[in-house]
Amino acid sequence: MIPTDDVERIVDRIRSATAEVTHTAAAADLSTDRRNTCASRRHVVGFAAAAILLTGVALSLLVANNHETPSKVGSNVDTPPPSPSVAPANIETTHERVEIMITSDLQCANKIDTTGTFTQLTVETWIDRANHRARTTMTYPDGSTQDIIAFGDGIYPTKMYQSGMGRIARPGCIASDGEPVVLSLGPPDGSVYLLNLQDLLTEQQAEQFNSYDKVATRQPGQIPDSRGRTTEMWTQEVQGTATFGTETAAIEQTTQTYVTPGTHRITERVTTNTYNAIGTATVTETLTDDTTVTVPTSFFDVAGYTITKLQPNEPATPPPCVTEPFAPSTLPDGTDAGTARIETSGIFGPSAAIWGQPGKVQVIETLHLSQDSTNFFASVAAGNALSAGPWLAILSSLDEANGVTVVELYNSTDGCLRHYQIQPGVTIATTTHYVQQWIEQLDPS
Repeated sequence: MIPTDDVERIVDRIRSATAEVTHTAAAADLSTDRRNTCASRRHVVGFAAAAILLTGVALSLLVANNHETPSKVGSNVDTPPPSPSVAPANIETTHERVEIMITSDLQCANKIDTTGTFTQLTVETWIDRANHRARTTMTYPDGSTQDIIAFGDGIYPTKMYQSGMGRIARPGCIASDGEPVVLSLGPPDGSVYLLNLQDLLTEQQAEQFNSYDKVATRQPGQIPDSRGRTTEMWTQEVQGTATFGTETAAIEQTTQTYVTPGTHRITERVTTNTYNAIGTATVTETLTDDTTVTVPTSFFDVAGYTITKLQPNEPATPPPCVTEPFAPSTLPDGTDAGTARIETSGIFGPSAAIWGQPGKVQVIETLHLSQDSTNFFASVAAGNALSAGPWLAILSSLDEANGVTVVELYNSTDGCLRHYQIQPGVTIATTTHYVQQWIEQLDPS
């Protein structure tokens, strides 16, 4: 089981588990401005964003290492006047500021300890399209920050640097078996965040994500967001069940997305997760600035930062065992897995095998990629592996609120390490039981 008091370790394991996927997938060209194109693909939702993005913010723009203050050259949303002491700047960036608030109403007696974390924060992101780099800063009420600078591609960066630490509250309960049930994660710590994420997507990437207009229903007329801005509201509702320890709870997720008529820019997103007899948590993301900003040349300096993502330019040659799908006999809900459909050049890498239907529980295997085994064997050594004969499996929760889990499956007979993702709406407890049964069926003894 994943310790309840070690969110940062979980994120590090997730990041490493998906590193090979992210550095070989098709890269979005940051030199292309998509702010006013593809109006029908404006909001990316679901596990994909969580799997690819790991984020960063700012109350003040005077962040680590005396970076100079950026200067605004255009603004259209709740923008404060520029400071008279703005330093000279010569790099034009796309800028977005988002206020995030997390609220919860928990009915359990044993709650996840959120001491030292915050339910309110400000997230600011600057994208330098010309030089293919981005910076995200998260600022918390006490003035502390987490700062992320990424190079290469906003979705699949080749290098990423960090200063400070994430302190976002993860409200939830502890199940009877000791498993944490996180009702709402908010934005993930550790990489680039955008409310209008489509700005970072190529046309091909946009096709792989579920935009709000594909999965939600537009409400009649115009409904103002919380700031009173004229918007259209789109509502998505998802129901399901999940098992926590010895209990099964009904789950409902409601997402309300507010977009500006005409431009289809997201001004606000409100996501509420309700777990029957456990509680409710809501994340509200409110756009307060959406503009072009010029920044000094030192704005993307990384002196004093810690490198968190450094990937080779060329992927390693994958072993033959990951070039063909390795199918489960059933899906986690007990139904027959059937025949996989193969998706190429998608969000899971150059090729993936997918069992299960869209909108229902799926098992996704990443193909044609060598998997980094460092974290896998470290987890095995720590005693965290499931085992049956020559088979070992390590599970990492990727998005607990939406029930997304990474599974690394290893066969000691041939040394093959395979990478799967199981989602949505499947808890760690359910996935653990499912994977244990799977490898027991594979064990010839």
